[in-house]
Amino acid sequence: PFVVRVARKLGLRGWVRHDTGGALVRAVGLEDQLVLLVRAIRDDAPASLRVRGMEPEAVTPHTAPVGDRFVALVDDGSDVHGSAPLPHAV
Repeated sequence: PFVVRVARKLGLRGWVRHDTGGALVRAVGLEDQLVLLVRAIRDDAPASLRVRGMEPEAVTPHTAPVGDRFVALVDDGSDVHGSAPLPHAV
Protein backbone atom coordinates (compact mmCIF):
# COMPACT_ATOMS: atom_id res chain seq x y z
CA PRO A 1 0.00 0.00 0.00
CA PHE A 2 1.25 3.42 -1.01
CA VAL A 3 0.79 5.30 2.28
CA VAL A 4 2.40 2.55 4.36
CA ARG A 5 5.38 2.37 1.97
CA VAL A 6 5.94 6.15 2.06
CA ALA A 7 5.50 6.33 5.84
CA ARG A 8 7.98 3.51 6.43
CA LYS A 9 10.49 5.15 4.08
CA LEU A 10 10.18 8.37 6.09
CA GLY A 11 10.63 6.51 9.38
CA LEU A 12 7.18 7.34 10.72
CA ARG A 13 5.15 5.34 13.23
CA GLY A 14 1.41 4.92 13.02
CA TRP A 15 -1.33 3.25 11.03
CA VAL A 16 -3.74 3.51 8.13
CA ARG A 17 -7.25 2.39 9.03
CA HIS A 18 -9.56 1.50 6.13
CA ASP A 19 -13.33 1.35 6.30
CA THR A 20 -16.27 1.88 3.96
CA GLY A 21 -15.93 5.66 4.27
CA GLY A 22 -12.29 5.77 3.19
CA ALA A 23 -9.08 5.75 5.16
CA LEU A 24 -7.74 7.45 8.26
CA VAL A 25 -3.98 7.86 8.64
CA ARG A 26 -2.38 8.36 12.04
CA ALA A 27 1.32 9.14 11.69
CA VAL A 28 3.83 10.11 14.36
CA GLY A 29 7.19 11.69 13.59
CA LEU A 30 9.04 14.92 13.14
CA GLU A 31 7.16 17.78 11.51
CA ASP A 32 9.37 17.67 8.39
CA GLN A 33 8.63 13.94 7.96
CA LEU A 34 4.90 14.52 8.36
CA VAL A 35 4.92 17.34 5.81
CA LEU A 36 6.61 15.00 3.33
CA LEU A 37 3.98 12.32 3.96
CA VAL A 38 1.10 14.76 3.37
CA ARG A 39 2.81 16.08 0.23
CA ALA A 40 3.35 12.54 -1.10
CA ILE A 41 -0.28 11.59 -0.49
CA ARG A 42 -1.48 14.79 -2.16
CA ASP A 43 0.94 14.86 -5.12
CA ASP A 44 2.25 11.34 -5.75
CA ALA A 45 -0.55 8.92 -4.85
CA PRO A 46 -1.46 6.47 -7.61
CA ALA A 47 -4.73 7.19 -9.41
CA SER A 48 -6.27 4.09 -7.81
CA LEU A 49 -5.93 5.74 -4.38
CA ARG A 50 -8.42 8.48 -5.30
CA VAL A 51 -7.58 11.08 -2.68
CA ARG A 52 -10.73 13.16 -2.30
CA GLY A 53 -9.45 15.38 0.47
CA MET A 54 -7.22 15.56 3.51
CA GLU A 55 -7.63 17.18 6.89
CA PRO A 56 -4.25 17.04 8.64
CA GLU A 57 -4.37 17.82 12.34
CA ALA A 58 -1.88 17.74 15.15
CA VAL A 59 -2.36 15.36 18.06
CA THR A 60 -1.09 15.91 21.58
CA PRO A 61 1.36 13.71 23.48
CA HIS A 62 -1.65 12.60 25.54
CA THR A 63 -3.24 10.87 22.55
CA ALA A 64 -3.09 7.07 22.69
CA PRO A 65 0.25 5.63 21.52
CA VAL A 66 0.58 4.11 18.05
CA GLY A 67 3.26 1.46 18.57
CA ASP A 68 6.65 1.15 16.95
CA ARG A 69 5.70 0.31 13.37
CA PHE A 70 3.52 1.56 10.54
CA VAL A 71 0.69 -0.83 9.68
CA ALA A 72 -2.48 -0.98 7.62
CA LEU A 73 -5.66 -1.91 9.46
CA VAL A 74 -9.10 -2.95 8.28
CA ASP A 75 -12.21 -1.72 10.08
CA ASP A 76 -12.13 -4.60 12.58
CA GLY A 77 -8.68 -3.50 13.76
CA SER A 78 -6.76 -6.49 12.43
CA ASP A 79 -3.34 -6.08 10.83
CA VAL A 80 -3.75 -6.78 7.11
CA HIS A 81 -0.08 -6.45 6.17
CA GLY A 82 2.95 -7.93 7.83
CA SER A 83 5.18 -5.13 9.04
CA ALA A 84 8.65 -4.92 10.44
CA PRO A 85 9.33 -2.68 13.44
CA LEU A 86 10.36 0.86 12.58
CA PRO A 87 12.77 3.04 14.52
CA HIS A 88 11.12 5.57 16.81
CA ALA A 89 11.13 9.16 15.59
CA VAL A 90 13.18 11.43 17.81
